[in-house]
Amino acid sequence: PYGRCADARRTTGDDRNLVLEPRYPCHAGGRYCWGQTVGVNLRVMTWNVLGSARPDRDGLARAIQSFAPDVVAIQEIRLGQANRLANRLGCRVEWTFKHFPLGPLVPWRAEGIAVISRHAMTLESTWELSSGVGRSTYHRRVAQAVRVQVSRNDGAPPEQLCVVNTHLES
Repeated sequence: PYGRCADARRTTGDDRNLVLEPRYPCHAGGRYCWGQTVGVNLRVMTWNVLGSARPDRDGLARAIQSFAPDVVAIQEIRLGQANRLANRLGCRVEWTFKHFPLGPLVPWRAEGIAVISRHAMTLESTWELSSGVGRSTYHRRVAQAVRVQVSRNDGAPPEQLCVVNTHLES
């Protein structure tokens, strides 16, 4: 059923290069058929910036700009850091809380994950992936799904694509 619209999942690759096609793609208004081409170019970057280590914000911005991504999924970043970085890049940001590394009495040091994009976007969902783990431990795992509106190459109305960001333990 790969030539028709399908509800099934298809996987290829090995442990280092796994390709998953979602059962229900995050797309406004319907499902894609397997193999359907969408007329957009999208450059995606991901980076664990180790926010507690107080990374060089200007250096981060220069590095991100050098790759010219449309979307950046960032892990271990504080809300203020994410907002300042997005502002420096002229982008939008969606941030999701992960944990309080120094406890809830120091809320400005809370770390999370963020998606930064130069395209319009909305936060669709957040998930806690590590049930039973407190909000003050770095073992807490979360994910966020952001709907990004990307202009098409052929002049048709923009596509809405789903970007999922998470931070998992190595």
